[in-house]
Amino acid sequence: GGRGESRRAPRRGVAREGPPPDVLPLTQRDYERVLPIAATGEQYGYFWGDNDTAIQRMGLSLVTTILSANYVVALAIPASTFFLWAPVALAARRNSKVRSAKYAGLWRAKVIDVAPIETRGASSAEWMMDLLVGDKSGARVPLKVPLKGE
Repeated sequence: GGRGESRRAPRRGVAREGPPPDVLPLTQRDYERVLPIAATGEQYGYFWGDNDTAIQRMGLSLVTTILSANYVVALAIPASTFFLWAPVALAARRNSKVRSAKYAGLWRAKVIDVAPIETRGASSAEWMMDLLVGDKSGARVPLKVPLKGE
């Protein structure tokens, strides 16, 4: 094909017409900056959770520290700080799942449809946005995005 034409065949069972999706490949340097191995401040805040989650983690840290202090000192030390490093570990785990891809890119798309959704959490109602994102090629991706009141 000529310049700008996709040489890849459409996936099996997917008939596609029109331009290819607008994806900008990322360099390794950009990839590291956009998706670091360790948690960012925003990720730490997200995985910290609400007050109930923080209190549960602190309680678990306290109980585990008390139970292990006399028997396994090596376990008591990380247990006492569990509530601090748990959000970092959760974010790093999520980042590692995404980072397992061989290639990365940014998809230039726009929000096509938005709908608020109320879900019931452990302590209260939580709101999410149900989004449909897409581009001129016809590619579409549904997303659920949590909303936090600040």
